[in-house]
Amino acid sequence: MAQKKNNNPYKTQHFLDLKKEWYRHLENVGFKDIEEDYSDSAKACLKRWDSYYFTAKSHGSASKDLYESKRDYYYYANQFLNEAEFESETQKKIWELHSTGISIRDISKHLLENYALKMSRDRVWKILKPLQESLKSFVKARKSIMSKEDILLLRDPKEDDEAFVFATWLQQVLTNTRWRNGVDKQNFFRYREILIAILKKPTVKVTVCCLKEDPDIIVGYSVYEKTATDTTLHFVYVRSDWQRQGIARDICPKHITVITHLTKIGERIWSKMVPKPRYISIPLVYEVLENTPDYTQQRTKESEKTNGTIQTT
Repeated sequence: MAQKKNNNPYKTQHFLDLKKEWYRHLENVGFKDIEEDYSDSAKACLKRWDSYYFTAKSHGSASKDLYESKRDYYYYANQFLNEAEFESETQKKIWELHSTGISIRDISKHLLENYALKMSRDRVWKILKPLQESLKSFVKARKSIMSKEDILLLRDPKEDDEAFVFATWLQQVLTNTRWRNGVDKQNFFRYREILIAILKKPTVKVTVCCLKEDPDIIVGYSVYEKTATDTTLHFVYVRSDWQRQGIARDICPKHITVITHLTKIGERIWSKMVPKPRYISIPLVYEVLENTPDYTQQRTKESEKTNGTIQTT
């Protein structure tokens, strides 16, 4: 009987061998992985960035939708704490404790130990319940009057953004990008160098979209460059909970003529663009390294070491 062909690119023997060698190489150079160690690379997720997985796990939320709804609830609960009027200081203190996510039992215990207020769990719940109803009206009114411009801010990148950019870009390349020309082992090992080379190019610009209230919280970013002949979009990223709000359109340049990285969502958008930008397949992007002086010098030294012209101790 003929063996059924495996159409999953993450389960081919070539990819599994590549993954094994790649992980061994990373371990040897002391690299600390930013991803959870799944056997199926297509399901890999980041430990800190762009993933609800680890935070949700610690909060007991197996469902992404459940985690995101909890996150939004406590975000608005804190807004309500700062803007609403409370009937008493005790009521405000109870809501303040509730907005941090602690249980009713722990609120009751905290009031007794720190404020000598003996209040049963049932009493705490009766105070919280009408406040939660008021929160619903608060959120509805807030969403109706606030626009995207009231919440988000576009800024230049900071040094602290580098980890987030590398983590999310590499994650998307690994799990959400179609390798149309196949995975070349040598080039796959070099991919972080590819990103560094792109970001170091003097013509490349990064635009970061963040929260106005906390500019360190990144919602999305774009990496692009403009030359005399082309406007090239290298990569655009928007967090899943902020997608479908036109953020990618806001942070991308106008009149794009070349695209170098395409996620699966990006491919659908690209297919509908008129006029359609030229797509340079991922393996061809490695050519940017050959025109980078720092990289050329580094490769020359490596070649000399390989040929025995440089002695190492």
